[in-house]
Amino acid sequence: MVMGMALTRKVTVTLPVEQLEAVKALVDDGQADSVSGFVTAAVERALEDRLAFEVLVDVGLQKSGGPMTAKERRWADEVLGSRG
Repeated sequence: MVMGMALTRKVTVTLPVEQLEAVKALVDDGQADSVSGFVTAAVERALEDRLAFEVLVDVGLQKSGGPMTAKERRWADEVLGSRG
């Protein structure tokens, strides 16, 4: 294996026809290297967005005094009508 080369595994992914056609059009226009490359970039972006959201939540919790206490959660459930 070449240093820095990412390990990959082939998987089957089901997409709506319109999305697949749009990705193939981007490949045909030279705006994406391949369907696999486009999907890989999209997944990477989604994972980065997820991590950024988790960091944002953690920072917000730190600034607000941490996660809700059991008492705060009961109050919120009561006010919001949560049953859970």
